[in-house]
Amino acid sequence: MIAFLGGLIGGGWGLVKRGFALLGRLNIWQLLCIGLFAAAALFYVQRNNARDDLDTARINLRECRQGRLDDRKAYEQAQRDAAAKNEAEVKRIETEQDRISSNVETDLRARLERLRSELRKPGASPSNPNGSKAGPDGKAPGGANEEAGVCLAPSDVLRAAENEERHDQLITWVEQQLGVKR
Repeated sequence: MIAFLGGLIGGGWGLVKRGFALLGRLNIWQLLCIGLFAAAALFYVQRNNARDDLDTARINLRECRQGRLDDRKAYEQAQRDAAAKNEAEVKRIETEQDRISSNVETDLRARLERLRSELRKPGASPSNPNGSKAGPDGKAPGGANEEAGVCLAPSDVLRAAENEERHDQLITWVEQQLGVKR
């Protein structure tokens, strides 16, 4: 292998020596023509390389521009999809909240109506469960610990019972509204 490389290098020097010997025999015009031809060949090779580089750069630029357009389209589509999903989610939450409000309101109305009908029955007052207006001595009947009972007008009893029911339904409504998955 070393002998082969030595032969190549040795053969290469011989070629260079012969080339310089040939150049030494040429006149100035011939040397000038060879120089111009070598410069033109070098210019041609460089121009083709530059043209190839320019074509490659144009292709890369076109790909980059197309990539940016594709990215922009994908981003805009993702934005539209997210907005539609968000809109649907808001609509779902609003529908669920409206359903809860409607159910609680319907339940409240039914309970208030039942309460009113129960309290309108003669002798059905929560402040006087026995239905009697006064005790045997003419005074208001006492409680379990024989304290003086409070006599309330039926409208006050009804209003208090309705307010209690409204507060209970409000608590139920708030708890259910807070339970809506967001």
